[in-house]
Amino acid sequence: MYDKELTTQIIGYFLWKAGGAMPYLKILKLVYLADRKALLDIGETLTGDAYSAMKLGPVPYYTYNSLKQDKFDSQWLEHKKFDVRLKKEVNSNDPLDTFELLSPIMQSILDSIWDQYGNKRKYDLAKLTHTICPEWEACKDDSIELADILKAEGYTSAQIHATLERVAELNRLKEFSKEMQ
Repeated sequence: MYDKELTTQIIGYFLWKAGGAMPYLKILKLVYLADRKALLDIGETLTGDAYSAMKLGPVPYYTYNSLKQDKFDSQWLEHKKFDVRLKKEVNSNDPLDTFELLSPIMQSILDSIWDQYGNKRKYDLAKLTHTICPEWEACKDDSIELADILKAEGYTSAQIHATLERVAELNRLKEFSKEMQ
């Protein structure tokens, strides 16, 4: 289940790490890599997005469309041509004070992705995802399912099934929680 508010804060966190602005192609790659890492490390994605295999590599589908159509919270993000800028002031001593939807585990995943890929230029990062995300090649010009990512990483059928069941259960819980609000 896609969580646009959480995705906004994830994008904001990466923008903060970048000094406040970044090309949206690079943001898309970082969000995809963070979701992928979360799936492999903790058995769920951060954003709940769907994924597409596009010419420049894998992208989070709903995040891509929201950036393209400038549909993120204008109190957080500002879209300028092909760049996105962070509008919120961030408490550098305690960034989770600003990004209140992020947990320490999420922050750790985002920091890991930033440390590994934050210094890459947008097209270099896009090219890199062609090789480090083998699911992209297998699903070229189509959607990328969570099972495709897990399979590309060598998960067995039983492991894939168990992980997908966990994701489905978490989505049901998130839906129920939203209904209760």
